[in-house]
Amino acid sequence: MNTTFPWATHVSYALLGQAVEIDVEPPTPESILAALDGTGWPKTRIASVARQRLDHGESWPFPVAPQVVKAAGAARWHAVMGEIVESLGVSIEHRAPSSRSTLDSDETRLLADVPPHW
Repeated sequence: MNTTFPWATHVSYALLGQAVEIDVEPPTPESILAALDGTGWPKTRIASVARQRLDHGESWPFPVAPQVVKAAGAARWHAVMGEIVESLGVSIEHRAPSSRSTLDSDETRLLADVPPHW
């Protein structure tokens, strides 16, 4: 882990859409949430931001640059973000409904076109 990289601050951006400078060592879900709470962002307020965006069909967590995830360590980044999202009690499994429910003739033909079974 690169200790000079302020990746906890980048986590705050992913959660809030704005970077809150926090310096926690080690950057664990608990320490990040505690630091955010100390800056006026308790879990309930963060969850409210998340639900508001998701209810309006917007993405959450906010996207961060791939370089941020790489610098933090992809596995660690996703583990920390996953634990934080879970602790907030926010479901991010929203999927937009299909705009149509039936297949057109080309899609039906392609699905029927299967190799012979021996």
